[in-house]
Amino acid sequence: MLSIDNKINYKNFGYIPEGRLLKDIYGKLFGHPNLFKRLQAPDVIRALAPGLEDVILDFGCGSGYMTVELAKVSKKTIGIDINANIGNIRIPKSLDGQLEYVISRGENLPFEENQFDKVLLSEVIATIEEPDKFLAEIKRVLKPGGILVVCNGTGPVTLEESFNNEHESYRAYRKKYPETMPASFTDYKKILSRGFGNLYKDFYKLDDIQHIMKDNDFIEVDHLYSPGKKAGHLLAIQQLESFLSEQQANPRIEFIKKYRSLFKLSQNDNNKYPGGLIYVAKNSK
Repeated sequence: MLSIDNKINYKNFGYIPEGRLLKDIYGKLFGHPNLFKRLQAPDVIRALAPGLEDVILDFGCGSGYMTVELAKVSKKTIGIDINANIGNIRIPKSLDGQLEYVISRGENLPFEENQFDKVLLSEVIATIEEPDKFLAEIKRVLKPGGILVVCNGTGPVTLEESFNNEHESYRAYRKKYPETMPASFTDYKKILSRGFGNLYKDFYKLDDIQHIMKDNDFIEVDHLYSPGKKAGHLLAIQQLESFLSEQQANPRIEFIKKYRSLFKLSQNDNNKYPGGLIYVAKNSK
């Protein structure tokens, strides 16, 4: 039997046919262009450990790129999101009956109790005002002992020392971009938080997630960080440079030029980037 990694093609991870020639050619070659999440993808898949008999919920699935890959290695995967565009996502014929997208806000999930073996909650928890309501619903639809995987960016933490100690490169940034260079690391985090839509006004870290999960009766199984530290730090630098030059809090880093080299760098790096948390918990009910 093939391993999970062998059944998923990380070179074009998240490719969903759209019926448009150029988009489909790009997708077949490169997959989905979310650079940070693509670097994390192997670790996210391993943390969730999907099985061929598992029914999985991708809560806050966005454009559905992770959902389609989970469907390939599970009995069925359902992606939910508030964005009505997910209703237009094409289901590949090879995944007919294994993949579904449902428009839902999340406070009242349209599913029966104990329906799912596993739930993925990726980059959602810091963007909702009352996470307890959402977690109560997840707990209801997740089987007893079922697994919840929370992916939560904790910010560009590898830049903190450079900001605080005014390293040479940051003095150069401040000189080159006097109007847009944040006065402090705290200010920069606030800018990024607004850009990412974090209602928390900051980035949740491990202890924040642990408290939230404990308060909602989830039992911690494991936590890890991803991608590799060098790749993560290079992305954080690129993000800062893009912000300073473009004045956009959530700049689009060019995927094609960066992905292949950063993926190899990440996979060969035993030190992990502390800005990308993957938290694994078990339903205690």
